[in-house]
Amino acid sequence: NAWVGTVPGVDIPLYQLPVSAVLATMLCGTIVGMAERGLELFIETTRTRRDAYTGEAKVNSVGLQRRVAEANAEIAHAWSLVQQNCDLFEEAMRHAPPMVTERRAQARWNAAYAAELCRRATERLFGGAGASAAHDRNVLQGVFRNINTGTHHAMLDFDTTLEVQGKVLLGVEQLDAMI
Repeated sequence: NAWVGTVPGVDIPLYQLPVSAVLATMLCGTIVGMAERGLELFIETTRTRRDAYTGEAKVNSVGLQRRVAEANAEIAHAWSLVQQNCDLFEEAMRHAPPMVTERRAQARWNAAYAAELCRRATERLFGGAGASAAHDRNVLQGVFRNINTGTHHAMLDFDTTLEVQGKVLLGVEQLDAMI
């Protein structure tokens, strides 16, 4: 069963990894990269933005400083979760398949939560970027839209993965069909 990483006649460790956990991680890697770019764009434009009413530099806004700090932390944490998945996959390839249910669930959770952190971070930045961020010419709106679309992929479905993680933590049986 390719979903759990057991394919008869396949001895290559990479191909013995669970498809859903690997696909979720691959998708999430792209989402983290987009979020990092969104953060860069926000910082870059905020450094030169002026308040429309007061003319004050936006970099002096405590609210925007907080948005940047929190988004940066969320994106950094998302990246660390993707790295943790790579470590889980490396470990799984050194052992006989299949990857144990709890590890598969952890990898799916890491990917879904990392994607959700990136979505939240990008939403926070987009909200602080002003109305011009919604214009087609503004690259940040593309990042915002693409991350929101990416996080809706079935492999990163936050509600389902949240349920699976809760079941693992509580010791609820019969998870294999969900991951």
